[in-house]
Amino acid sequence: MNKENIEEFIIESNAIEKVYSKKAIEDTLEAWGWLNEECSQKTFGLMDLLIVHKIIMKNQEPVIAGKLRAELKIDVQVGGRE
Repeated sequence: MNKENIEEFIIESNAIEKVYSKKAIEDTLEAWGWLNEECSQKTFGLMDLLIVHKIIMKNQEPVIAGKLRAELKIDVQVGGRE
């Protein structure tokens, strides 16, 4: 997948979440680059996931960036159910 296709995919994916800022696209591209550099030759683990989350969320929701819900003590509801 080339850079243009990756960026187009990210724009579409972010739109699903109603996220349209240029910075959000840049942060996600940064995370994609990190993944390709750091995880291409190893098994992807929880710490890698948290790093990617931190990169992507650092400018949108810095309080939760790179943290687990349990660590933040956040309750989650799906479709109005707990």
